[in-house]
Amino acid sequence: MKAYEHEKYEVDILPWKSYFSMVPVFLSVICANLCNLWTTKFLDIIEGLIAMFGILVICLLLIGYVYAGYPLIMALFARKGRLSNDPQGMTNDQEGRRLDVGDRTSDVGCRVSVVIAVYNDAVWLREKLRGMLVSEGAWIGEVLVGSDGSTDGIKEVLAELGDERVRVLEFPVRRGKTAVLNEVVPQCRHEIVVMMDARQRVSPGSIEALVRRFADERIGVVSGELVFRSQESELRIQEAERRNRQISGHGDLQNSGFPFQGSGWSSSAAEGMGAYWRYEKWIRKNEACVASVPGATGACYAIRKSLFRPIPDATILDDVAVPMQAVLQGYRCVFEEKAVVFDRPSEHSRQERVRKRRTLAGNVQLMRLFPAFVLPWRNPIWFQFVSHKMLRLAVPFLAILSVITAFLGVFLEKNAIFRAFFGFFLIFCAFFVLFCVFGSFFEKKGIKNRFFSLCWMFFVLNGVTFLGVLDGVRGRYRVVWDKAYGGE
Repeated sequence: MKAYEHEKYEVDILPWKSYFSMVPVFLSVICANLCNLWTTKFLDIIEGLIAMFGILVICLLLIGYVYAGYPLIMALFARKGRLSNDPQGMTNDQEGRRLDVGDRTSDVGCRVSVVIAVYNDAVWLREKLRGMLVSEGAWIGEVLVGSDGSTDGIKEVLAELGDERVRVLEFPVRRGKTAVLNEVVPQCRHEIVVMMDARQRVSPGSIEALVRRFADERIGVVSGELVFRSQESELRIQEAERRNRQISGHGDLQNSGFPFQGSGWSSSAAEGMGAYWRYEKWIRKNEACVASVPGATGACYAIRKSLFRPIPDATILDDVAVPMQAVLQGYRCVFEEKAVVFDRPSEHSRQERVRKRRTLAGNVQLMRLFPAFVLPWRNPIWFQFVSHKMLRLAVPFLAILSVITAFLGVFLEKNAIFRAFFGFFLIFCAFFVLFCVFGSFFEKKGIKNRFFSLCWMFFVLNGVTFLGVLDGVRGRYRVVWDKAYGGE
């Protein structure tokens, strides 16, 4: 019996020692389970952060880069002065040497060929050429007017000018501006070809300013500057020109009180468009100082004839495709702020929507017709082209994605901090929509308010961007252009 108890005692004592020795094992198992639990929860938080908060932050950063980051980068590089314009008629090359362009216009010739594609704008063009042939006559060797199926008797109307330098090339079938340029430019007699539109007025000295920039052999394209002016200013200009013609018999713009700035905008939409265009010109000026502008102002730009390459007739944005062809050949496209042309801004956002939607569809078309533009090893200004032209097409889609993400995050996100961030963002969006409603209301009532008009114009432009991208992807656009400006 004792043996049994002794044996039992021995049996009881052994498990106690073994359990004591396994305590570290039990603790390690518990710690492992706790760590696994904490890790799982941490990973769940990280996944939620990436799925919701991260997507929202990325969208906002990209939008901020397009409208603020990239312009500031260009401004910082331009401030260094590399390849910058000198206000005293000097330019700096990449190594910092100063080049005098004031007395070297003989290198490119003193006469230029002016090319204008026109459709049923005979009267506007006649008045434009009447003043331009006087103020810029020393620089104009010829004016080639390509009539794209016009039916307003443009040949007879322009014959009233009585100037042999003006030649009208009539094309019976309307095909679009690009097709006209492809046929007219090769017929030019001079090396420097100035492209213009029919409607915009040209300030005195513009052509001379364009020509002088070509003294730098690295420059292949020079873009002018488009300045918007109000309808009231337009009426004063026309009245001054009529008085001047009654006195002198011709429309000399240098003596007619031709202003260089408008005197205020005639509508809320025009004010918003004017502010947006000033912002756009600031970016272009900085891009020109750094390297090249990815495009030119279609209303007025000059190119070396030897660099011109025919582009597909279906191209909508000839003022981007033609300059970029020169850039791909190793030349620069620069901005000349002294070459000014004047236009009237859209009086209603609907007019601007029509024009902008077609332009943005043209940006999508560029990627399909000219794939080299988006290849970094082919395009020397790939960074500027993608940041300025292409990424803007993504802004409305990024904005929609950010709103959807924030809306889902408010209901699905478990983290209180992230949920609060989503809520604040949605409140900000609600206030922005309210500001846009005020901007639209003020536009209809003709009330001017810069802040609300900017909010409304930003909303309109990005809404049109969304539709323009869809048009470009589906190929729903017209090559020929119907005027969006009533009465013009």
